[in-house]
Formats: sequence, structure tokens, C-alpha cells
Amino acid sequence: PSAPGALSALGVPGAEPHVPRGAKMLAQMRAQGRPITPRLEKMAKWMDDMEAEAMAPDGVPMLKPGDASMASPFTAKASSVAPCTDIIKQGRCTLVTTVQMFKILGLLCLSTAYSLSVMYLEGVKLSDAQATLMGVLTAGMFFFISQARPLDRLSAERPHASIFSPYFFMSLLGQFAVSLSVLVYLYNLALAEMPAEDRLTSGSEFKPNLVNSVCYLVEACVQLSTFSVNYVGHPFNTSIADNKGMRITVVYMFAFLGVITFDILPGLGEMFGLVPLPGHIRATLVVLCLGQFALNFGIEHALRRMFPGSKPPAKGYLVHAKRLRQLGLLATAEPPVKSKDD
Repeated sequence: PSAPGALSALGVPGAEPHVPRGAKMLAQMRAQGRPITPRLEKMAKWMDDMEAEAMAPDGVPMLKPGDASMASPFTAKASSVAPCTDIIKQGRCTLVTTVQMFKILGLLCLSTAYSLSVMYLEGVKLSDAQATLMGVLTAGMFFFISQARPLDRLSAERPHASIFSPYFFMSLLGQFAVSLSVLVYLYNLALAEMPAEDRLTSGSEFKPNLVNSVCYLVEACVQLSTFSVNYVGHPFNTSIADNKGMRITVVYMFAFLGVITFDILPGLGEMFGLVPLPGHIRATLVVLCLGQFALNFGIEHALRRMFPGSKPPAKGYLVHAKRLRQLGLLATAEPPVKSKDD
């Protein structure tokens, strides 16, 4: 309150009478001929009560609208605009991680739906150890993806703002088509090599055989390559090489798949319900899985370049800078935005 109002509130003789803020607001509105609604009266009473509590000897100061709060998450004491770039980098990191998780989930769901429908009816099943390993791998990879951190330098490139874009759906369908083709081809190849008496039906219990072993190895390779290919690193997040948990998981899982595929440690494959593979099927599986990884990697990165993130229309300084470039008064290439740590 003003000085005379404060003196009146303290009971000093001759001071101007103190008018509460809410009552003063209503009086001004009546003087202007504006209608007074019950909501405004309730708000005015609330303001008067808060002011009375703040002026009490044991009261607390009232926080008025517009006052800065120390508890605000966007309050910064820095003397520059560097915190603004930090907020943008964190937001881009979160956006990229969310979009890539949606894509990975889409690919895994399509692959799982095919395995649980068509392949299950053909008698292809997973053992408890195989299903447990794939579940733990999926949970761990998703956890390590969420541990990605934004880079120190803010990139001029923009991420894709939504999953509803040509890049997302073309990448999703293209990678699934490649993975499905490899799975179906190797399934038919193993089925032709397996004796008829070893084949299972949809109602049979799990039994290790050639078809189950080949399909499990292919699905594990597809799952691992899906996380590796669709991980978005630079220029928004840390790369797989800098994401320690992700890097270790990918390296060790590829090594583990190589060990059980080539049966380097006898008995390890039997623990996971696998049987030794014939030489020509093993060679074909390795070549096709490597080709599937390379082709999906090419599809993903080619579509990123063909369909970059959309840019909003230029305004303000950007329009002015564009005109200056056209007149030759400003350099064509501007230095990238740096963070406060650079």
C-alpha cells in the first residue's frame, strides 16, 4: 500500500483512510460504468483478504501478479540470453528422443505382430530363455535411449516436429519391408532343410529345431539393428559412441549373437533353446542380416536428408538479415549459435 494508506492501516491520526485493493478496483469499475459480476466481486474479496493477511503483524508478504518467483523453473539470474539456448537444446533433445521411440516401437510392434500371428500359426515359437533375453534387451535399450543428452552447440538444423510426416512413415514402412523380407526368406530356407517330423504346429509345445533357431536369431538381429539404425545422435543428441550404456549393449549383444550363431561356446546355444546351424544357412543368415542392417541404415539416413525438419517462416531479424544478404551487406554464412559454455 501507499505511504498514507499504510499510516492509516497503522492507526496514525490524520492519515488518509486505507482502501483495500479489491474494493478500490470495484469502485473504479463502477465509476467507469462497467458491470460488476459475482466473479469480480469474489476476486476482489480474495485480493482484500490477501492484503489484510500481508499487512498483519505476523503476516507474510503478498505475491502480486507479475512478481518474479524464486521457485519458477524458468527464472535465471544470468546476465545474458544463454539460458534460452539451453531450453531450446533440452526441448530438441526431448522431441528427438520421443519421435525415435515412436518409430522404434512401431517397427517392433509390426515385427512382433507378424511373429505372433503368421509365424506362430506355422509353429515358430520362442523358449522362455529367448523371450526373457529379448524382453530385457528391449527394456534396457529404451532406458539407454532416454539417457541421451543434448550437445553443447545448438545446431542450425531443426528436428522433425511430429510423427505425421513423410519421413516417418516412409522410413517405418521401408525398414519393416526389408526386415520382413529377410525373415520370410530365411524361414523358408530353414523350413526346406528341416525334416518333416521335426516341424511343430501352433498347438505344440516348444521344441528346439532349425526353424525356431533361425527365426530367433533373425528377430534378435532385427531388434538390435532397429535400435542402432534409428538412434538419432548428432546434431541434437549425443551419439551412440558417447552414450556409454547404449554402446556397451550394442557391442556385447552383437558379440553374443555371433557366439551363438557360430557355436563358439558349446552348450551356450542349448541354454537358449538353439540347435547348431548348417554351414550354408549360417553364412546366408550372416550375410542377409548384415545387408539388412546396411540397407535400413541407408534408408533411414537418406530419408532424413530428403525430408529435413520443417522451418517456420522467417520474421523479424531473419527477414532483415535476408534483405541485407541480397544487397551484399551481410556475410552469407553466419556463425552457429553457441552455448554459454563455449
